[in-house]
Amino acid sequence: MIYLMTQWAGFGARNEKRITWHRVGVRRATQAETQSGKVADINARVSTQSGAIAVLNGKNAAWMQTEAIAGDGRAIVSLRADGQTGSSNIDLAASQIRLINSAGGVLSPTLSVQNGNVTIAGDLYMGAGRIVSTNGAYMKVQGTGFGTANQFIEWFGPNMAISSCSEANAQYYLKTNGSAYFGGSLSAGVLKNAVQTTSQALDTNVTTGNFGSNGKSRVVTVSYSASSSSQVINQCPTHYTPYATVRLYRGTNASGTLLSEQTFNGSHSCSPGAGQYEPGYMNDGIGGSITYTDNTGGSSSSYFAQVVGRNIMATNLSQGLGIISVEQ
Repeated sequence: MIYLMTQWAGFGARNEKRITWHRVGVRRATQAETQSGKVADINARVSTQSGAIAVLNGKNAAWMQTEAIAGDGRAIVSLRADGQTGSSNIDLAASQIRLINSAGGVLSPTLSVQNGNVTIAGDLYMGAGRIVSTNGAYMKVQGTGFGTANQFIEWFGPNMAISSCSEANAQYYLKTNGSAYFGGSLSAGVLKNAVQTTSQALDTNVTTGNFGSNGKSRVVTVSYSASSSSQVINQCPTHYTPYATVRLYRGTNASGTLLSEQTFNGSHSCSPGAGQYEPGYMNDGIGGSITYTDNTGGSSSSYFAQVVGRNIMATNLSQGLGIISVEQ
């Protein structure tokens, strides 16, 4: 410990004097201070300012700001409340903002904001909110249940209201019942052929036509989706399960080789109405896919898919049937 003494000129005759002692802190000079031969100013302080003012219409506004400064370091906590607009805000400013959780006597960093980036140290659990990423034309939504029937946990497609997300307008989706659908295009340096139809016909079908092949294994995916909705004036009809049966053939029509047949069970929901001025709503939805690995090789191939059975409400019907063949 070093003490600084004033009012002392040196040893000599004893004369009465008042000597003042100061406790002094010492630190090592920085490299910049050593090179310049000049000690930087020591500037550190904590200040709090607050106030309340009267604004229009007899309303009030209040604010408080606490600021800590040490050299080039600066941290600010600011609180503001506006009685006229009913708004309020809390601002935090620092080179790094951290949220630390205390559990069992252990401090664990949970969230950090630095250089414009946010780092989350733990798991992130979604409640009723959604994570939405959009470029204005397309969007990706993640949540615990959203869409026309709260049926999705992940959905990608054209930009729209989240409540309008459905099987029919998706490029791909993951549903709360574990089913999934992909209807977009693939680009991975492989041979890919894809085709899709949105015909509402009961026996709608689609074919890839003949295409060239390198003779390798081909993974063929058939995807199907349908949705419909209508108003219910009074009671709901007897509950039923919508379904669709789809077949996949090798060839360009139903006379080709049958490769797979699958029935997709859908969902049905209904809220009864209370007359024409307070109607209820009924919604149907079906979605599913067939994946088939074709090892027949050859220099060319073709595939055909067709709906051979369907039970769904026809009002406001949207339907999609597609085939993707990928050869790696």
